[in-house]
Amino acid sequence: MRAVGLQPAEAPAARSDRLAYLRRLASSVAGSGVLLFGLKLTGCALGLAMHLAFARLLGAAAYGTFATAFNAAALIALFAAGGVPLTASRFLPVYLSSGARAEARAFLETVAAVTVGGGLLGGGLLVGAALVLDASDVDQARALAAASPLVLLLAAAQTATALLQALHRPFAAEAAFLVVRPLAAIGVGAVLALPAFGLLNAVTALIAVGLASTAALVATARSLRRAIARHELTARGRPRLAIWVPPGLLLLFLVGGAALTERLDIIVVSAFADPEAAGIYSVAARFAALISLGTAAATVRALPLLAEQLQRGARDAAARTLAQASRAAFALAAAAGLMLATAAGPLLGLFGPGFQDGTTVLCLLAAAHVALAAGGAASTALIASGNERRIAYVTGLGILANVAANLLLVPRFGMTGAAAATCATMALTGLGLALTARQVLGLAVFAGRDLRAEGRV
Repeated sequence: MRAVGLQPAEAPAARSDRLAYLRRLASSVAGSGVLLFGLKLTGCALGLAMHLAFARLLGAAAYGTFATAFNAAALIALFAAGGVPLTASRFLPVYLSSGARAEARAFLETVAAVTVGGGLLGGGLLVGAALVLDASDVDQARALAAASPLVLLLAAAQTATALLQALHRPFAAEAAFLVVRPLAAIGVGAVLALPAFGLLNAVTALIAVGLASTAALVATARSLRRAIARHELTARGRPRLAIWVPPGLLLLFLVGGAALTERLDIIVVSAFADPEAAGIYSVAARFAALISLGTAAATVRALPLLAEQLQRGARDAAARTLAQASRAAFALAAAAGLMLATAAGPLLGLFGPGFQDGTTVLCLLAAAHVALAAGGAASTALIASGNERRIAYVTGLGILANVAANLLLVPRFGMTGAAAATCATMALTGLGLALTARQVLGLAVFAGRDLRAEGRV
């Protein structure tokens, strides 16, 4: 049979072994986080594509109005639930694994109530801001009013994502909003921009994002409902807000620090410069934020290692792990920052006329993220050792300094002043995190030495 090109039929046992091997391989790859990291990269690319499409279709000025309202809604949504959903990975698996079904149900009901209440309140704040601006800036007022439903949608999405991650469904948590939403928003926006309709403007673009977010939320909610249905949560428990709220607020501050800085910058630029500058700054900030992906990839493996090494007192090993993670994070950030700075003009030019004016802004913001990367691994070590409050303190000072510097520089230097303020304050934040790790843990961030053993701290 081999002579005429025929192969003997594969034995059933061999096929079964091969299929079992492929299943184990797929499970291993998925468990390693490689596919999830690829999904995040894809989501970042599609998010940029969505903003690219709206920038090209709207123009710099109208896109700036859209970006200001969108970022205001996203910023309020970030804080709408008070950080309680962020504690899901800490509490929900423990309740379910220990058979505490009543506590698990109480947690889920509390998270839902807090999210809906905070989302509605946040939407009302945007409507109030729109009424205040109606006499001075009609276009921005209408955009803020159109963005008000986004607060509840985005808050609900963040809550559903946190719960699905706690229930060990990371792909279901991320896929809809990273893939479905940008694709749907681009599709609806393209239809509205057709000559037969000619309806696309900042307001209708926000409505398109709202419709796309609704579709993504429905898909995510279905996945969440199926994940919860696997657990028979029939017993009712009492909310334990005193246990859930404090760590939630702390995690919210840690997670939301970078987003708060970026989105506040855009709002300040829009208020003290002009909508076009805000649109250009928003695009530059999105490109610069890509640098943080490399930093996260370099430090994600270091967190459990540092936690284990510090727990068993292996300080020399922890010093080496911290140094390796710090060097890798800084090297990846520096390489990405250099590439962005080199290609800043052409990249911004993709978004349409006028966006290349943000070349200096993008270079400054890239430098800001590179500087912050120097302290990225230091914050990982502080988390691993249970010193989250120290991170919150340093980050909080950085945010306050950033807001003050923006208010000082933006009225005079516009979006370039905002970028310079962010660059300076992010560099100080990174330095502050490194010095805190050195003082609290006695570890040299880049040198890989235990300073306590050397008697230097």
